[in-house]
Amino acid sequence: MEEYREPNLIRSLEDINDNFDYILPHEVDVLTRQLEDTELELRRLGELKNEAMHQSSETWHDNAPADAIRHEAQTFLKKRSRLSQILTNRFVLDYPTKEIPYATIGSRVTLSLNGSDPFQIDIVGIQTGEDAGRELDVCSYRAPLAKAVIGKINGEFSEADINGRIVNVQVIKVDQNAQHQTSSDL
Repeated sequence: MEEYREPNLIRSLEDINDNFDYILPHEVDVLTRQLEDTELELRRLGELKNEAMHQSSETWHDNAPADAIRHEAQTFLKKRSRLSQILTNRFVLDYPTKEIPYATIGSRVTLSLNGSDPFQIDIVGIQTGEDAGRELDVCSYRAPLAKAVIGKINGEFSEADINGRIVNVQVIKVDQNAQHQTSSDL
């Protein structure tokens, strides 16, 4: 018989240590792939810059193509730095299981703001950019709305400061299986 292991989850905001980036298992894979793609793009830009510098070495003038490449490379260097930082400071959480009643990182939560029509959010560790095109909102655990619902169970109320406005948040339903199933599709 396998020994029970308490899952690595965020149960409340007090569990969050700002020295870590809390991420889900599929986010590690996505971020690693993005880092590899960024490295490839930086190599490609380095080759282009060398070509541009070689072409302009025959005359003394401004090298607009090399400057444009240098500017684009700076953007990718910043991206590489941030991805490396996240992967270095990561704390990989488990997906919550159906027995976990409260909202946490990895939960899909149905909410109502100020009594409005319900909508769903997925609480994630980090927004990877690969969530675009999904039919529901993806919310980092650092976002005010996610902070308002982490640790809450079905039927509980909370408040969130969203864009300088205090809103009443009702947790209608916490679904622990949806994100894990969705991540296997990525």
